[in-house]
Amino acid sequence: MRWYDCAGAYKAFISLGTTCQTAYQLRRLGLRRFAGPLDWLISRNASDVSRLIRNRFDGLLDADRLQVVGVAQTYYIVRDTGYNLESYHDFPLIQSWIDAYPDVARKLRRRAQALLSTSASGPICFVRIETSESESLQLHGALASIAPRGFRLLVVNFKDDYQIRHEDWGFPGIASVSIPRGFDWRGSDSAWREIMRGFSVADSHFYSTKKL
Repeated sequence: MRWYDCAGAYKAFISLGTTCQTAYQLRRLGLRRFAGPLDWLISRNASDVSRLIRNRFDGLLDADRLQVVGVAQTYYIVRDTGYNLESYHDFPLIQSWIDAYPDVARKLRRRAQALLSTSASGPICFVRIETSESESLQLHGALASIAPRGFRLLVVNFKDDYQIRHEDWGFPGIASVSIPRGFDWRGSDSAWREIMRGFSVADSHFYSTKKL
């Protein structure tokens, strides 16, 4: 389906990664109303994200599967080897990452529960960047297990030119668009503003009349 056919009102917009850019842009555009568990994690492998969703986020950042793999600015880079995720913003260098872990785990559990409860109760627009056709199909199948009241998956890919291009993969409920890459991790503000034109967060009494 065409990405602009997804436009309308949704109960929530939820980032599925791949990087922090997705959550950043949704928040900047006023579409992100709560934090999700994947907002600030790097999740390069969509198959692992699909598995995480099917598992209802069980084992996310499990202490027994964490490894410190580096440092970024004032934080440890911590990898979840079970789901191949990386945290760049949760474990400050001012304390042992092990000491920081209980608060991080509680925060992510709370965010996962918010995602699951919201997904179960209303039409949702899930957004992910840098994802292929086959990966999108896997994600769509996993999301169907947690969003019984309707959802759409919007995939935003990057091209090294300055045009916005629709990608019609022909999958119901999945739309893809390619946009300019931008100059840093935040991406292109103008491109994101253009592709999210017509998208909005619905109030509790109204949802888009378009069939999901």
